[in-house]
Amino acid sequence: MRSLIWFFLGLLPTGVFAHGGHMATFSYQLTDTYIVLDFRIEQEIIEHLGLDKSCASYQQTSALCLTKYIQEKVDFQLNDCEVAFALEEARVAKGIFHLKLMARGDFSQAGTLELKNTCFFSYDKKFENRVIVQKGAFAKSYRLSASHPQIKLNPYL
Repeated sequence: MRSLIWFFLGLLPTGVFAHGGHMATFSYQLTDTYIVLDFRIEQEIIEHLGLDKSCASYQQTSALCLTKYIQEKVDFQLNDCEVAFALEEARVAKGIFHLKLMARGDFSQAGTLELKNTCFFSYDKKFENRVIVQKGAFAKSYRLSASHPQIKLNPYL
């Protein structure tokens, strides 16, 4: 029993320092007619970075502010055409701020997917964005940082 406790205590520092900074998750689910972006970030991170001060009334407009910020800092292109996302849903659950954004259109033609994401790097150089790109049952995950803020997939999934 004692060795089991020491084992778990030994794992704790590894998990805490694994990525060196804060992280947000951008999960893209691609279909032929729409793309869903599920964005998640801890509410504490928003407060730590001072993003809650960028809106006049944080409690009422934080979803709109974050959506606008994401639209400005994320460049998502499919087959060399920019994809625009609109806010569908926002909620906070268990300290996690969750946005659901959606883009509608004809996305049936497989080709190149280019994504540049510079969200939060100006607030924290160690910040990382986890990007998940999923089409059907197949998914790939990437970690984007200030020194490596983009991916290009040709052909995507």
